[in-house]
Amino acid sequence: MKKSILVLSLTTLALLATLLGGCASARREQRALAGQRSIALDTPQAAPAAISKGAISITSVTDNRVFQNKPTEPFMPSVNGDVATMTPAQKSSMIGRQRNAYGKAVGDIALANNDTVERQARALVETALKNSGWQITPAASAPATAAVSINEFWAWFTPGAFTASFEARVTCTITMAKAGSPPVAITIQGYGRNQGGTFSDANWKVAYDRAYENFLENARAKLDATPF
Repeated sequence: MKKSILVLSLTTLALLATLLGGCASARREQRALAGQRSIALDTPQAAPAAISKGAISITSVTDNRVFQNKPTEPFMPSVNGDVATMTPAQKSSMIGRQRNAYGKAVGDIALANNDTVERQARALVETALKNSGWQITPAASAPATAAVSINEFWAWFTPGAFTASFEARVTCTITMAKAGSPPVAITIQGYGRNQGGTFSDANWKVAYDRAYENFLENARAKLDATPF
């Protein structure tokens, strides 16, 4: 009888230890998700191409994303706090929002190394223009100019039964102008999706890598169709 009670007690203690350990692990995960995650993104290099369209200067890159408090959809930009208190510098570094296993928005995802979406978008558009035969020049007297508006630059997470879906979308409107021709505005979007089982930086980065690749694929066709 005493032996049975001892076995039962040990089993109960083991079960409690497992439950408490699981609760502690869940709490650690929630605390990690609630904090800010910083990710470094890499812009693809331009493919070797002959300069066939002349020189062009990117005159401006503007972040026109609209952030919301408690948006209805995860692809809408938001932050862990009040967007009204966010400075332009803080806004320019935000690229996504973490979510827990139930889909509730928690911590922020920011660019690492003091990077900004303006710098990332500029580099991405430069690569797209080079792939289309343009030479990028900082000279203000370049025969052609391009102004870039960032409409979307965001990543989000959707929980699943066994794996999570990490998605990223980058959309820019490029307004190009050249002497003797009317301005041309083209909108280019890139979308990337990655299935992963953990909230790792690598899973978020893969989604952005694929969005960048898709952006450059879509940009080539649209840039080649411009009249200059």
